[in-house]
Amino acid sequence: MLAACRGDGHSRDGGGGGGSNGATYTIGGTVTGLQGTGLKLRNGATDLSVAANGAFAFPGNLPTGTAYNVTIVTQPTSPAQVCSMTGGSGTVGTSNVTNIAIACTTTATPPPPAPHIVGGVVSGLTGQGLKVNDGIEDLAVTANGAFTFPTALASGGAYNVTVVTQPTNPNQTCTVSSGSGTVSTSDITNIMIACVTAPLTLTSSSPANSATAISRAFVPVLTFSATLDATTVTSNSVTLTTAAGASQAITVEVTSLNQITVTPATKLAPLTSYTLTVSTGVSGIRGEQLTSAVSVTFTTSDKAWQSAASIEKNDGAATAPQIAANANGNAVAVWTQTEGAITRIWSSYYTLGSGWSTAVPIENDMTGSGSAPQVAIDPQGNALAVWVQKYSNGLSYLQSNRYTAGGWQPGAVTQVETDNAADASDPQIAFDANGNALVVWTRYQNKIWAVRRPAGGAWEHEVQIEPANGATVASKPQIAVNASGNALAVWVESDLNGQYVMANRYTAGSGWATAGMISANVYETRAAQVAIDANGNGLAVWEQYDDKTVVDILSSRFTPGTGWRTARSITTDKAHDAKAPQLAFDAKGNALAVWAGTLSSGAIWSTRFAVGASDWDAATPIGAPNAFATLDTPQIAFDGSGTAYAVWAQYISGQYKGTHIVSSRLSAGGTWTDPELIEPDDFGNASVPQIAVDANGNATAVWHQSDGTRDNVVANRFE
Repeated sequence: MLAACRGDGHSRDGGGGGGSNGATYTIGGTVTGLQGTGLKLRNGATDLSVAANGAFAFPGNLPTGTAYNVTIVTQPTSPAQVCSMTGGSGTVGTSNVTNIAIACTTTATPPPPAPHIVGGVVSGLTGQGLKVNDGIEDLAVTANGAFTFPTALASGGAYNVTVVTQPTNPNQTCTVSSGSGTVSTSDITNIMIACVTAPLTLTSSSPANSATAISRAFVPVLTFSATLDATTVTSNSVTLTTAAGASQAITVEVTSLNQITVTPATKLAPLTSYTLTVSTGVSGIRGEQLTSAVSVTFTTSDKAWQSAASIEKNDGAATAPQIAANANGNAVAVWTQTEGAITRIWSSYYTLGSGWSTAVPIENDMTGSGSAPQVAIDPQGNALAVWVQKYSNGLSYLQSNRYTAGGWQPGAVTQVETDNAADASDPQIAFDANGNALVVWTRYQNKIWAVRRPAGGAWEHEVQIEPANGATVASKPQIAVNASGNALAVWVESDLNGQYVMANRYTAGSGWATAGMISANVYETRAAQVAIDANGNGLAVWEQYDDKTVVDILSSRFTPGTGWRTARSITTDKAHDAKAPQLAFDAKGNALAVWAGTLSSGAIWSTRFAVGASDWDAATPIGAPNAFATLDTPQIAFDGSGTAYAVWAQYISGQYKGTHIVSSRLSAGGTWTDPELIEPDDFGNASVPQIAVDANGNATAVWHQSDGTRDNVVANRFE
């Protein structure tokens, strides 16, 4: 049987009835206000997604009498909405359910919570360039007080404040406290940045601390971490002292803003430890302070020979140089120099710290030649020169001139001797500590004469100091004077039997004693030398040849109250000739003698007579003997500490291009240094060196040197 359909959309069974007629109905309604997506409804086990406003109906129909309950399962989003429902539950009647109403409204988005500033307080800032960072951005801080980073952070945002760049000018160190955390519900204002000025520090020094072999002319420079306040840098706040505590005079100045330049007033002492100290009184221009005094210690180099150079620039040949120096470091040199057909006496004066003066003639006699100049200098720096001047009458007289602060006075030349009828030769001169001078020389008929010139006075009358014996011939006198004015003179005398050494003694206030013979009368005696110590003890040395063996070096010792001892040999090599002896005393009374050996003994030899000893030590060579060496004219001098300085002329076949000047040094109680050239090997032949030393060990050597064209006077300094 077929069922019939009703025109109202509902279906019915064509069968018989009872209760339901078999019709079913839809469950639905209307949606309004929907803007979002994702709205989902549910009725029983059936879900319905609604995408647009308007009518909706669940799929499937329900018969009359069936209960329904529509709920909203998912609210729409994008935008977020809240949908509410009316008429969502009931029982199906005899028609479709269309009265369920769902009204949707868009949810208002709450404003985000306000962000919070991150900042705090800076204190102690005086420098420039402070930069901090909170983990997001940098912030330049220019002043003390509150600071805030430009970008505020939302609640929950993390921050970590650090110093990116520390301030400078002055240098400061800034530290952050309470600098990290998470933003909550309020501003961050408790970050503290505290800045302190960095201490003034020594960043570098020249020389470096503990440096050695530093030049004695070095100018130290100290570099600091900040610009210095020049008013705090003085000779009181910066000092230079030796390890022994002696202060060195200095000049200090600020250079390059943050540097202290320290200029010693004089050359530093050799091989000496110095400490340069800067006290806490020195500060930076912005108040930077040293936390404690800073110091730099360094040790100076040894003294050394400088560059040899001529001390005269004239065209004529310069020869026969002599040198004298006083304890204060001043020195004077004299020499002969040809000018056309005559020879004149020239001089140059060395002033410590200034150098050599321009050479000048010290006499104006253009009618005759001068020769054999000698010079001495007193403790005050006054010098006295003597020389032999040949006159137009054919005679040679002894002349002198004096150097004072005004220089030499060529027009004030004085004749030393009063006897104008006899030739003079071989002058020697020496000063005592008070500036009194003694001169000895050989006069006509070969007699030894002496004369005294008191300090600031005129020459006294000369006296003959050796016996008036017409059968003898005397020559080559030497004189030594101690600080008290006592003197010893020696010379070589000849008679029909041979030659011997004579000596005489001068006592201050009493005059000359009687001369006496201090050596044997042998075939040949020459080159006698003499020295005297502060107590009046003396030593003499000379060459002696008996026509049987070799030329030997002999010595005799003088003791006041006892006289001269019997002479004895002081050489160790008895198989080869020795020559050119020299000797000197140091300030304590120790004596040193040197001489030149020949052939297989080719070296300069030395021996010491110590205070309290009864005799000379065994002689030893200065450097290894060389059979190919030719050595001559050694000279010796002591400084105030007892260090001895020797110079000599030396030629070694196959090694040198000519004869050169060589030097060695003997510290008190030590050994001789290796001999060294003190003028260039290709400078030309050199000869007759002379040396003088001041109390501080600055030595001056002069010598004659030929460059192949002319003869020069050359000098060098050990300093």
